[in-house]
Amino acid sequence: MTKQHMILNNLTKLVTWEKTARALGIALGTVLPWIIGSLCNQSQNGSIISFGSYLLVSTFIFLPKDHTFKILCLSAIIFSLFATVGIFTTLGSPFFFIFALFAAATQCISELRNNHLRMPFALATLGYFLSINQIPEDGPFFYALFFSVGCIWGIFITYFGFTKETKPLHKNKIDLKNNPEQQRFTISIAITTLLGSIIACFSPGTHPCWLPAAAHIPAGYLRLHLGS
Repeated sequence: MTKQHMILNNLTKLVTWEKTARALGIALGTVLPWIIGSLCNQSQNGSIISFGSYLLVSTFIFLPKDHTFKILCLSAIIFSLFATVGIFTTLGSPFFFIFALFAAATQCISELRNNHLRMPFALATLGYFLSINQIPEDGPFFYALFFSVGCIWGIFITYFGFTKETKPLHKNKIDLKNNPEQQRFTISIAITTLLGSIIACFSPGTHPCWLPAAAHIPAGYLRLHLGS
């Protein structure tokens, strides 16, 4: 068998009709609130709902093997809280930096622990930054409400659309005092988040917080290559 045939054979095993149909169903379910909102002349509110469901759906590759629904509900609560804080936060205010560091700390702990809330905290941090200065016509309260509705909708999309992992995660022990790799990761994620937040305050455009939202990427890359 040639190399090309081996690659094609592996692809056919990975991309099946069942997986394709499942992916299309998940994608359609995620954008469905926006479609319905557009048909009802409420496209902005529909897009907020879809944003919330998109973040939650993007969190998991496989469903947690144990306590599945509980973890999905906790993830939705985390997303809703972070986005709600974001929509009520002013860019450049003292609280903006305080919560940015708090969000980085929650992500750092869950990353080092390697638990199922690792990605929820990471993407909730994204939701926090991207909600800042994005107040819709109906006001910040309705943004928080519609975003939370999207997270709840995302729970059901994820629960019925994803398959369960075959084995549980291996959780790590946090030992910042004696583990230099963990120390470097903690410092790196704090610095990248803080620098990104500072630069965002001086960035033009309607979405300046894309920069701090992406600040966790190099920190996560560092963690992977340090093997913490």
